[in-house]
Amino acid sequence: MRLGGPSSGATPLAQILYSGLAGDVSVILRGLFSILVLLVLMSCGRGVTPSPGDRGPFDSYFQQFESFSVQNGRDTFGDDAITIAFAKLNGTEAGRCEWHFIKGRKVLIDPDKWEGLDEPSREALLFHELGHCLLHREHDSKEARIPDLRSAAEKDPRDGTTEFTGPKSLMNPTSVAGSVYLRNKGYYVKELFGKPL
Repeated sequence: MRLGGPSSGATPLAQILYSGLAGDVSVILRGLFSILVLLVLMSCGRGVTPSPGDRGPFDSYFQQFESFSVQNGRDTFGDDAITIAFAKLNGTEAGRCEWHFIKGRKVLIDPDKWEGLDEPSREALLFHELGHCLLHREHDSKEARIPDLRSAAEKDPRDGTTEFTGPKSLMNPTSVAGSVYLRNKGYYVKELFGKPL
C-alpha cells in the first residue's frame, strides 16, 4: 500500500481522482515557486536606497549632482540606489562606473588618487562617473573652443580671446583639470546634462 494514496482495493474512479489531484498540487506548487523566484529577482536592488550617510565623503557631491540634474531638466532622483565607495583601481584609473544585474550600479573611486585631488578635481571626477552611471553618457574625447569665464583682463595672450581649446566634455576619458573645471563649471555642467549650450 502506498502512503497517502488510495488502497489497491479502491475503485478506479477514486484512483483517477487521486492521481489528478496529486498532479494539480504539483503544478500549483511549481507555479507558486516560479512566482516567488520572479518576485525575488524583480526586487533585487529595489528598496535598498542608501541613506545620505551611506555615501560617506561622496554624499555632498552626489547631492549637488542631483540638484544640477533637476536644474538642467534631467531628473535622476529615482536613481538613489547607486552605491559610491572607495576601491583600489588599476593603473591610472581614478574612478569607475560598474553595472551589475543584481547588485545595481556602483561608482568606485581609488582612495590614493582621491587623496591627491583638489576639491574641483574631485567633483569633476565624481560627476564624470555619475555621468556614466546615471546619465548613460559615453566617453567624449573631443576638444573644443570653450568660452572661458576669465575676465577680459585675463584674455589669452596668444589670440586675445577669453576662450581656450580644451576638453569639450567632463566625459573626456582623461580628467579635466580642476582649475579648468572650476573656471568653466557652468559650461561643463550644462554639457554634462545635455542642455543646449
